[in-house]
Amino acid sequence: MDATRYRLLNRVVCLSLSRRFYFGSDLSFVACGLPIDNVTMEVNYYLPSSAYQKLKFTLSLPGPIQRVDNFALTRNISTTVSATSPPQYQLKLGPTDTAYPYNGKAPYLTVTPASNSLSLDYGDYFNYTSAPYNYIDFLMTTYITPYPWPNRYLFATYVQVTEYSGSQVQTNDRLVGLYILQPVLEIEVDITAITDIFGVPTLFAEAGSLITITTTITNTGESQAYNV
Repeated sequence: MDATRYRLLNRVVCLSLSRRFYFGSDLSFVACGLPIDNVTMEVNYYLPSSAYQKLKFTLSLPGPIQRVDNFALTRNISTTVSATSPPQYQLKLGPTDTAYPYNGKAPYLTVTPASNSLSLDYGDYFNYTSAPYNYIDFLMTTYITPYPWPNRYLFATYVQVTEYSGSQVQTNDRLVGLYILQPVLEIEVDITAITDIFGVPTLFAEAGSLITITTTITNTGESQAYNV
């Protein structure tokens, strides 16, 4: 199994945006992940024409669990079009991207640790005589920090795309949710047997009695527990 897709139903988190309709900030997709997992997100954007102006994607990640700082260290955007997840803290073009093979314009990555966000700036492209539509598709991989969050604690990543048409700006956005799965341990301690000094079972303990104590630990959470 691809490690970058572990515990995400063996698939990437897919977040769809459309330039034709305003979706609002509804919680569109919820996946599950474990602390120390890598999480790969896919953003797919439909271009109804080959031309665009000041096209920009901004992704605001939930700071406590997914930090953008290390994206500033790599600043690596692979232009290989495929479904393969990128390495940790890197981005690449996704399997349905047709914009880059067509116009050769790769996005410029800007990382803003203060707001725990990153942006991909596609700039401008004008060619009205060509094919009428294309898709922008990119994948990015982040890391879930190993903090002791409650089981099924929900975090959300906010994605916004902006584009200009002359002096007018158009904005679309989406939220994608991520549940953090944690172990939940229930500990039960019982006295399960008492025998007296002669080895005879009894209900009462006295000097010389042998007491058997049973400790039961039950994990009612949704991930494995280690080093218990």
